[in-house]
Amino acid sequence: MHKAYSSVGTPPMRVIEECSELIQAICKAERFGWNNWHPTDPSENTNVLQVLKEIKDVQETVVVLLKDIALTYNVDLSTCGL
Repeated sequence: MHKAYSSVGTPPMRVIEECSELIQAICKAERFGWNNWHPTDPSENTNVLQVLKEIKDVQETVVVLLKDIALTYNVDLSTCGL
């Protein structure tokens, strides 16, 4: 996720958006090959790297969502194994 957009929208919406990007990256990897890359990408980042980047983005937004839920709803995340 680009830093400029890290606080745009609510935490749940950011998780939804990042999950959709991860799904798209996985679909492209499955369709075109995990070791292939987009033909117009000058850096030739493989689909594997794209998927890993999206996983990282999802993880980061989920952490923010967990903190938001804990604060908003006064939930002890350790009670549910987090």
